[in-house]
Amino acid sequence: MGVPSRATAAKGATLDHEELEALSQSHKVLEQAYSVDSKSPDLVDQIADHSEPTSHNYFFEPYTNTAAGWQAQLVHKQKLLPYPAAITSAYDNMRSGSFSGLLQEIHHAWVSVDNVLFLWDYTRAERFVVFDGIDQTISAVAIAKPIPGVFKAFVKHVLVVATASDMRLVPILYEHSDPVNGAIRLQATKLCISTDDVTVKKIVSTAGGRIFFGGSDGHLHEFVYDATEGMLHQLGWKRKCRKETHTQSLSTYIPSIFRSLTGALTSSHGKIVDLTIDPERHILYVTQEPATIHVYDLLPPGELKLVASKDIHAEAARFCQRNHRTWTSCPEPRLFTTNMTTISSVSVVGRDESASIHAVAVSSTGIRFYLSTFTPGYFSSSSKRPTHLDMSHIRLPPPMLALDDAPEYHVTEGLAPAILTGKSPAYVHKALYRKGVFIAIDGGPDAFDSVVGLCQDLTARHTQDASNKRLMRESISSESCQGKVSDVQELARQASAVHTAPASASSGTKRTFSDMQASSSASSSTEEPPPAMLSELVTQFFEPSRHFLVLTNAGLHIFEKIRPIDHLVRILQGSPIPGKDLSAKLTQFVKCYGRAETCAMLFVVATGEPSPYTMAALQSVFDFGGQPGVAPSGGTPPSGGGSNTTAGATNRFVLTDDMCMSYHHDGLVKFLARILRPFWTTTDHVVADALDHVRVVLFRLQSILATQYASALDHPLTLAEPSRFNAITRTLNAMLTEANPSSLREENAVRAEQFSIRC
Repeated sequence: MGVPSRATAAKGATLDHEELEALSQSHKVLEQAYSVDSKSPDLVDQIADHSEPTSHNYFFEPYTNTAAGWQAQLVHKQKLLPYPAAITSAYDNMRSGSFSGLLQEIHHAWVSVDNVLFLWDYTRAERFVVFDGIDQTISAVAIAKPIPGVFKAFVKHVLVVATASDMRLVPILYEHSDPVNGAIRLQATKLCISTDDVTVKKIVSTAGGRIFFGGSDGHLHEFVYDATEGMLHQLGWKRKCRKETHTQSLSTYIPSIFRSLTGALTSSHGKIVDLTIDPERHILYVTQEPATIHVYDLLPPGELKLVASKDIHAEAARFCQRNHRTWTSCPEPRLFTTNMTTISSVSVVGRDESASIHAVAVSSTGIRFYLSTFTPGYFSSSSKRPTHLDMSHIRLPPPMLALDDAPEYHVTEGLAPAILTGKSPAYVHKALYRKGVFIAIDGGPDAFDSVVGLCQDLTARHTQDASNKRLMRESISSESCQGKVSDVQELARQASAVHTAPASASSGTKRTFSDMQASSSASSSTEEPPPAMLSELVTQFFEPSRHFLVLTNAGLHIFEKIRPIDHLVRILQGSPIPGKDLSAKLTQFVKCYGRAETCAMLFVVATGEPSPYTMAALQSVFDFGGQPGVAPSGGTPPSGGGSNTTAGATNRFVLTDDMCMSYHHDGLVKFLARILRPFWTTTDHVVADALDHVRVVLFRLQSILATQYASALDHPLTLAEPSRFNAITRTLNAMLTEANPSSLREENAVRAEQFSIRC
């Protein structure tokens, strides 16, 4: 498993049979590790898993144990990035109203104060642009790709700006035609439609440039503009720029001046509160007050078909009636027969996370409804079209958000999902679910909002291997933020070819937005089944930490998702010298993630940039890595030099059926397999910086192996003939079975591990 030296690499095609066998053996072990890491349960399997008493519970611990180096899984990266003084001054002089949102495609936030629109570059805190060519209060803004043929080729994005009377397109230009460093310029156009006095609340656009919007009239509209004029345009029967309504009713044909007299015709249409596009499956979700969700099919291009409409409140009551007796996590039906449910948002579930669950709707009380639009068993491909809207699971929020309110048993048993008045979320008006992270913005109209973070708990509990299973357990965190939240999004990663980033980059160093946005993998074709979403225990080795943007009327808050390796780095930083204090803190960490996973993470630190705690990390590898041994009958690996009733007892890497490697050996295998993963099977172009980073890490690892594993590398005759390895082992076992001297069996295991490391 050792890293080939420069001399070995220089031999090239002259590798002898022994070295080829060694490389083949190394390839097999790394393939095994790659395969184990790739096994990730579908979200629907996590929902159905009740194998442990706490499978669906919420936990504060160990994340609140700050004395031991732990912290919440979702923390403030930056408390507040305030608006420039000009925007703050405009707020102070506001007459009508203000709205705001994020435009990550251009790294800006938009802020409307009355009829003035500001675009603020949050990556350059003092840079902003003002657009004041509008005479009414701006209620909503979105960004879209332009329809080909309408604008010049250098226009890559247009703003869609809505007021109470109209909606218009504003192309985005850059000074010196430089979208990276040039300041934005906004140019007025004549592309405008009437909104017929509808207060627009949400605008979304597809990858192809289609623009949908909805608001106070309860209808779904589309802003349509054409690149060319046909016969219908020339005859005056069709306008080049027009509004098309996709939810027609009698009220649609009544002039707006008379609609106030026909309230009965429109009273059945609740306001549109959210529009969400699934870009992978080409689905549009329309959320209507109080709890109705409509599903639209966006294929073929240019078409729009209503597939299903469901009252989530009524659907939840029926779901609980069917399942509350058999599913321990299912709420009582009376929860939805006595209380009205209001849906505040819908988040899309990616195809890599689930083939069966496609969206998560969130209520004002923090209840999550997991929804499906395909027939069960459908292959999750963008070519499969939605057919219905079904509920797959209901997850109640944690019963309390403050540690002081938690009962004593929460440390070991956690908190079962429940709603407790005064302690559970009650005013959730914004929410986001994305790959194991759920963020709910909770706060009444007269108070600052709280950011409630519920993140997948990857620690092992009840002797479960942390790397082997993903359950619905989540950790709880809650932080207040200055102001009222208007938007929350995950910081988008820049699309690029295969790239890796230092796993511990977020530990102790200030990072720019470009660093936070570094991508880790090439995009895959949506027509192929996507790879399963990897556990964070795997992705932390080659992806940067995730960040979430929370925009308020005071500025921008940045939250960071803390990974297991970030907890480990904090522990090492707090006790950089090996000793009892560090050993005690790491013992708890090992109980949470297992010996092999801990050793793999320690190798990341040991091969990182030199620091005061680098040597402590390397020493800890051997303190907790144990020794190789002989597996007892039945194939269960031994403890590796110590009791291992905690996590990490499964997914061991062995060369034979009767020999088990040490945990630091298994950690080394995991470490190598994960840092090489972005390049292991890719055929895409690889970014040079990524290769350079991995090359540096491998050379540092080579130095460690040359010193700490010298006995394995300097004695090539120790089981050095791979083709004869199994035969030698069988002969030794036959002799040992008769004499049974334990010291010889252990020596044989040590030799086997030396052979593996040498490979």
